[in-house]
Amino acid sequence: MNPYVFSSIPPPSYPGYQPYIGTTTAPHPNSVMNLYSATTAPTPYLMPQNYSIPNMYLQPMPSINYQPPYSNRSMDMYSQQQVLLLDDEPSCCESFLENMCCCFGFGPQTHYDELQRLDIKRRKIIQKEERKRMLIIQKELRRRTAAQLQQQNAAKIMITPASDNPNSKVNEAAPSPVGFKNVPATESPVEFHLEGKIPSWVHGVMYRSGSGRYNVLLDNGDTYHIGHPFDGLAMLHRFEINGETQTVKYNSRHTSHGVEKRIGQRDPTLLTFGPDPCKTIFGRMQSVYHHISKFGSNAALQELDAEFDMVNVTITPNFPLGKALEDETGIKRGEALVVKRDANTLQVVDPETLKPIKMFTYGHVSKKLQGQLCASHHQYDEETDEYVNFMVKLGPFPTFQSYSIGPYLPNPPGEKEQMPAPEPRLHQPIWRHLGAWKTMQALKPSYIHSFSMTKNYIIVPNFPYYYSFGGLSAIYYSSAYQTFYWDETRHTLFQVIDRRTGHHVATYEADPCFAFHTANAWDEEVELPGGRRERVIFMDYCMYENTDIVDASFELGKTPTGKLDLDQVQPARFVFNKNTDNKKDHQIAPSQFRRYRLGNVPVSAPDATPWDSSWKNCSPSKMTAFNKRRVASYTIIGHDLEMPRFNPKYNLKRYRYCWGVCESRHAPSYASGCVVNGLIKLDLDHPYLGANTDESSSAKIWDEPGCSCAEPIFIPNPEATAEDDGVVISIVNTTLKNGSESCFLLILDAATLREIARTTIGAFNAVTLHTSFVDKDGRGIAVN
Repeated sequence: MNPYVFSSIPPPSYPGYQPYIGTTTAPHPNSVMNLYSATTAPTPYLMPQNYSIPNMYLQPMPSINYQPPYSNRSMDMYSQQQVLLLDDEPSCCESFLENMCCCFGFGPQTHYDELQRLDIKRRKIIQKEERKRMLIIQKELRRRTAAQLQQQNAAKIMITPASDNPNSKVNEAAPSPVGFKNVPATESPVEFHLEGKIPSWVHGVMYRSGSGRYNVLLDNGDTYHIGHPFDGLAMLHRFEINGETQTVKYNSRHTSHGVEKRIGQRDPTLLTFGPDPCKTIFGRMQSVYHHISKFGSNAALQELDAEFDMVNVTITPNFPLGKALEDETGIKRGEALVVKRDANTLQVVDPETLKPIKMFTYGHVSKKLQGQLCASHHQYDEETDEYVNFMVKLGPFPTFQSYSIGPYLPNPPGEKEQMPAPEPRLHQPIWRHLGAWKTMQALKPSYIHSFSMTKNYIIVPNFPYYYSFGGLSAIYYSSAYQTFYWDETRHTLFQVIDRRTGHHVATYEADPCFAFHTANAWDEEVELPGGRRERVIFMDYCMYENTDIVDASFELGKTPTGKLDLDQVQPARFVFNKNTDNKKDHQIAPSQFRRYRLGNVPVSAPDATPWDSSWKNCSPSKMTAFNKRRVASYTIIGHDLEMPRFNPKYNLKRYRYCWGVCESRHAPSYASGCVVNGLIKLDLDHPYLGANTDESSSAKIWDEPGCSCAEPIFIPNPEATAEDDGVVISIVNTTLKNGSESCFLLILDAATLREIARTTIGAFNAVTLHTSFVDKDGRGIAVN
């Protein structure tokens, strides 16, 4: 420490220096100078003329906010007026030694020798006194830390104060400034009045996952607001549909009470999809510190609290829990109902009450399954009874590792329960581009929500929508949206794994693009001109030319008048700019329904050795065995279809029909302030590239004014001979003529998209993402 900073000994005079008194007109209330001012008179110290503070010394300390007051410009550095110093102040020193000397007041290197000749004895005495004073200061600052963090965290989030809450008299949360409304839960089953008639063969349970609460009333009366639909507190819906009795029973439950508790405690380790528009650089630095320091304790709390984290994307019946979790939860093999997301966090819930039972990771299923990320949408092969997914390990050399588990479903009941629980079979990790010849260039981790599978191959997409800094930026921003970045200069890569051998056999390059959802995929042997034959993979995607569709996700579930109004919350510093804000009329192009063709796929020999993790597979010859540059081609066979669903009897096979949501013709573009969807059916054998509403179009559409549909689900007629013989079920949000909200269950004839039945659920709009349907015995019929 500079012996002259807080010393009453007059400083010596040096050329190029001027005395400076250690006080300012407005010291920070928690600054070291403010603590001294009560006991010590203003103290002179040395300050180089025309000196600027180096950037590296303006960084806040995690537990002690001590910053030496080097100049008038750096005092009160935590105030809003001085925040920009972190970004635009250049360092005045050219070497590390000069930086250190300047930091402690010794001046530039040219004066270093002269300062060394100071009285050593006097400096030791002064330094000893200063150390004592610093201990007192540090103790006092540590005492203030908890209160400071609480105040700073309160200033980083969107909050409506209790005094401004118009619903305070009825003890309800304040209305959202961004247009989201809470959805009430119905924990006890209720039976609805049915309009129309359900086919008698429809008998089972439909589960839907989504968000239910966006406005959380805190203990002090303030209201915490959630700004992105994916971040709404999780909610599950259950519909018991019986065509024989013509009844529909409904119950629902909020499943993130632990997250609500963490919000009330201002937990800085909560990760969200959407950005926090009020979070400053200081808040982000604190997030890094808290994520690291609380990693172990959060893992322990997750073991004890089944609602500790938020899981609300896909809902999967018949999930393979593994032996350890089966024993812990008492759930029989093949009967687990599990909610998943794109991170390695899952939640098993009761299939009737929807009450969360256990929060776990894939590592609980098997210690072989390690990684931070995975796909929300798995793949399932009914013939082999295999559950297939992949894990992503982040870091300097990220890997994508697919695996399969099976057979595991008891069929007939009780048969496989007598067998040992199946262990995952790991496949070769994907860590490089096989078309990059013999280079060792690592892949970049990208956001992958779903992937494709055929009878013989697994295809993992690697879109150029990357995690910045290998994913580490997630703990800095605490937001997935700000962690991702789009790189239009890089190819999309399709990585192919041979299901039989487990080897990574091919990488196909494609134009830069992005997709949330895949549809069906299959592989077949194709005869080429001249009699030559090759193995070809066909796979369908709801594809976009860029990531503008991610911006549209901000509007999902909003009322048509929902607008961002940060003036209604505290603090209101700035509005977050989305990528599409500068585009004309905020237009976002709808999806292209693309059919990709991966030609000349390597076919393994009958006697090929399966991949294993031994060192013998790490030889250079084996690592470069499949090196070859390959290119994927595609054909656009439709457009404006999302959340694709098809007849599950045609899974992994060539198929003809696909159902999904489309933009409503009664509403503007997706980025206009709300997302309004109709339902659509595409005939893939008769593609039409004009407007889907044209008379000559082969598409079928259900679209009514004021209605917005959620993901449809196709339930096949068990005695059907036609591919589109079945029903399509969806949840529809609507606004009535009097302006009130309503939600109803809609059942359509799948072939014509004509309405055959509906029933009102409640006076609210439900935000649901994905859905699954099980038969009366609990076996998955249509799984997302």
